[in-house]
Amino acid sequence: MKRTKNVRKKLIAALDKVFSLYIRRKTQLSVGGCFFCYYGKGKIAPIDHAFHFIRRGHHVTRWLEVNVVGSCRGCNYDMNIRPERYWQIFRLKFGAETEDALIAQSRQIAKFSREDLKIMIADFTVKLEAFNA
Repeated sequence: MKRTKNVRKKLIAALDKVFSLYIRRKTQLSVGGCFFCYYGKGKIAPIDHAFHFIRRGHHVTRWLEVNVVGSCRGCNYDMNIRPERYWQIFRLKFGAETEDALIAQSRQIAKFSREDLKIMIADFTVKLEAFNA
């Protein structure tokens, strides 16, 4: 049983890493820097983090592209203090319907198998490599 848990943890860590690299690269190519600094402040700051609107503990939305954007350290930290500012930018960019759907989806329960995790790792690896090609 312990071995299975370790394999699963390693797969989640690998998926988190490739997903984070993919999201940060995608945001960099689309806006040139931090998503929130670009849309909220009209300036560009370097991307340091993959920012999750719905926290990572909700596995059902953890690896959804609409839930995550690249952000600078300041915006990633500030989300914990003033989340309404970041949700407002989300609504302006993606729409209230998308916000409602994301929140509703986050309330569902998801249990990804090891095979599901491997498939997602492969998918995001391909997407990331496509940016670098």
